[in-house]
Amino acid sequence: MNAQQLEYIRIQLRAALVDDSGGTKGQLEAFAEHPPADKNLNPRKHIHVVELDNGRGGVRCVKAENSALYVLETRSHHCPMPPVFSSCSWRRAVLKLDDSQQAWIKYCYGSNMNFYNQVIICKYIWNRFIRYGKNSGIRKKTLNNLAAHVG
Repeated sequence: MNAQQLEYIRIQLRAALVDDSGGTKGQLEAFAEHPPADKNLNPRKHIHVVELDNGRGGVRCVKAENSALYVLETRSHHCPMPPVFSSCSWRRAVLKLDDSQQAWIKYCYGSNMNFYNQVIICKYIWNRFIRYGKNSGIRKKTLNNLAAHVG
């Protein structure tokens, strides 16, 4: 497999594992899509100043109130967005993998920082280390300390 094919697979995985439900958006991304109302530009009660003749040769300023402006909601969507069906085959392929491989792909390409996935990845790496790192020259005390952290 060459670098171009690997990059194609990475792009397809990122597209397939993206969460479009709106529940995982950060504040900056949500504001970029639906900016909040600017209260200085569009205040709730816009004040219009009308100059009227006061009858004695002078001008009297009167504040006329206006109705509220309609501004789009800044809260998240009430119902989740439908999944993108063009990437379903990629999601199915990922779900057929082992738990450790699934967790790694979701962590790297899906930006899924789920604690459960991180635990699976740590346990997998630890088991591989124990299996292949027996003759690595690490002291028994250090191994016991590492084992206590991994659980």
